[in-house]
Amino acid sequence: MTFAALIRFTCPLLVTSLLLTGCSKDKTVAKAGRVAVNTEQLQDLYSTLPSREREELAQNPELLSQTTRLYVIHQLILKEAQSKKWEDKSEVKKQLTRLRDNAIVESYLQSVCTPGADFPAEPQIRAVYDQNKDNLKVGRSYRLAQIYIASQARDPRSTEAARAKILDIQKSLQQPNSNFSAQAMAWSEEGRTSKKGGELGWMSESRIQPEIRAAIQSLSKGGLSEPVLTADGWHLMKVLDVREAHAASFEEAKPAIVQKLRADKAQANRQEYLKKLLDQNPVNIDNAALSHILATAAAPSTP
Repeated sequence: MTFAALIRFTCPLLVTSLLLTGCSKDKTVAKAGRVAVNTEQLQDLYSTLPSREREELAQNPELLSQTTRLYVIHQLILKEAQSKKWEDKSEVKKQLTRLRDNAIVESYLQSVCTPGADFPAEPQIRAVYDQNKDNLKVGRSYRLAQIYIASQARDPRSTEAARAKILDIQKSLQQPNSNFSAQAMAWSEEGRTSKKGGELGWMSESRIQPEIRAAIQSLSKGGLSEPVLTADGWHLMKVLDVREAHAASFEEAKPAIVQKLRADKAQANRQEYLKKLLDQNPVNIDNAALSHILATAAAPSTP
């Protein structure tokens, strides 16, 4: 997820309680220098993300940590800029005005062009499915559980200490009658999943981190991976179940079909709205004056 994706304007969505369960609004979750970020700030941030991206964050502690780190960096830069009264510079004020105007226009367009909640109707969804079902496939997916031990990639001592800990856990799991779920509840440092015995739920192969995907691809149901190092720590993965790639059923394909139909309808509504707006308000431009303005703007300013 890019930094731009974090701060782009989008329709607000209710933040998932899975991300920050049980935290008070003023609890400090991350800090750097004089910047401290609390639960309420992060809830506001995550609530602006599309639901699919929030689901990815909820299932991926490393990505959630990276996303939070980007936000902390953003706040550090903002604090430094504000200390220098950067927002008072005339060119910055102009940029802020343009950004505000663009946000208002885009928000309004979305409000008038988004199709109603009852679109598309079930027969339309079914018709699209029937026309395309031979090409609708579901890739291999895994039901996974993990034990996660955090470490700092730039701190060799932290990485080595975390490695020693994950190796001890791996060794204990190789003992007779060992219980992965109990070990995850006792040792995993990803609070949301540790409470559920480390279970992450079902994940499609394409959405699994490359390092972890490589470690589990040869495993069958019940298999345990070797320790996997990612940017934020070590993972032990257990494959609870596997679904092989198969033709998508109607129910499996339905969410993607609905999403595509709604996106196409919103785009068609936008084009129709803009056409009607321009028909009612024709645009007339004085091209001679426009050329003069451009030439003046490009001319070097005199001291």
